[in-house]
Amino acid sequence: MPVDAAKADLILQYALLLAGQEDDFFDRQLGPIHLLKYCYLADLIHARYEDGRTFTGANWTFYKFGPWAQDVHARIAPAVRMVQADEKVMASDYGDRQDWFRWWKSDDRLLEAKENALPSCIRRELRPLVHRFGKDTPALLDFVYRTAPMLDAAPG
Repeated sequence: MPVDAAKADLILQYALLLAGQEDDFFDRQLGPIHLLKYCYLADLIHARYEDGRTFTGANWTFYKFGPWAQDVHARIAPAVRMVQADEKVMASDYGDRQDWFRWWKSDDRLLEAKENALPSCIRRELRPLVHRFGKDTPALLDFVYRTAPMLDAAPG
């Protein structure tokens, strides 16, 4: 099933806007890995309530850093541009790696609009996860790796 770009964008934007509510400015900045994992968690939440159907239709596979969906990853840059998120680019310390990106956006009205467009199960369960993990990559990855699909998966 191909990814529904509008639904992927909605989740990516919602996660970014949720992070934008954090008190500490540093905690508001999310990178691609955070946005991708929050989209995975939203799909996992939706699948639990909707007979295994994900919200975005993404084909999640286990990759180096856990769940990966190339179609969702490709939506990150367009999704953050659509909400006019602020962007910070940092040069990588590793010559063979791309630059690091962080985005942030704080807009209460836009957050409310995105939230109202989501199924209640995602609204109810993703919000506390974004608040709990924010941009804490190790904690977020540890949580994601312990989800049932990842425990049964093998890298590939």
